[in-house]
Amino acid sequence: MAVDQSGAIYFGGDDFVYKLPPWGESGVPTRLPLSGLVEVKGLAATTYGGVYIADNGGPNNTGRVVRFSG
Repeated sequence: MAVDQSGAIYFGGDDFVYKLPPWGESGVPTRLPLSGLVEVKGLAATTYGGVYIADNGGPNNTGRVVRFSG
């Protein structure tokens, strides 16, 4: 799980990442438009609006980091 500068919360499961609106704001969880994730292991949010996803689905399941901004 990660929280960005605006207070939005990101959480992941096996092959997905969702974004929740900041606390106190209305809205529904949004599934991030990512494909190819296999097993999300960790998330980190930057102060510049980016989200880094640690995924266990790299070549030969060696792991990789995917950057999402948007």
